[in-house]
Amino acid sequence: MRFKTFLRSSLALVAVAAAFACADNAAPTAPHVTSAPSLAFSKATDGKKPKVAVCKLQKEEWKTTQIGSKGGEVKVGTVVLSVPAGALASNVAITAHVLPTTSASVQFLPEGLHFAVPATLRLEYTKCATPIFGVSVVYVQRDSVTEVEPSNNHPLLKFVTARISHFSSYAVAY
Repeated sequence: MRFKTFLRSSLALVAVAAAFACADNAAPTAPHVTSAPSLAFSKATDGKKPKVAVCKLQKEEWKTTQIGSKGGEVKVGTVVLSVPAGALASNVAITAHVLPTTSASVQFLPEGLHFAVPATLRLEYTKCATPIFGVSVVYVQRDSVTEVEPSNNHPLLKFVTARISHFSSYAVAY
């Protein structure tokens, strides 16, 4: 019975999140700004902010890749950012910095970069303590979760993907 309730709640959350995302009138490449906990927080976690997953200490790594209008990938450690063709108008040096923290997180530079077409971010959480369901990619600012990205969780393979349209820091949360 609990599984059915959880499944119905999850489907309701997805429907509400989709409606919320479609109702946003911001420019397509502008970051979503929240001044209070977003609707996703209250529906997904009964009013509580998502918890950033606690993991084994990550090894610090840096990778810079030139990506232009034809798209490309930045891979560092277990993090993969796939930028599609048309997302950038000109060549940009994109840096991914895997932080030496106890979370599955990454910081991207140049900070504030916007994509005309969303890029796909893949974060692995094999060394993290997470539940099976409810794992997502979150946008983190000043050590605080400010936005939950619509995510596709792959619990058997322990990775999660999300489409992102702007840069700074992202982490795995539940």
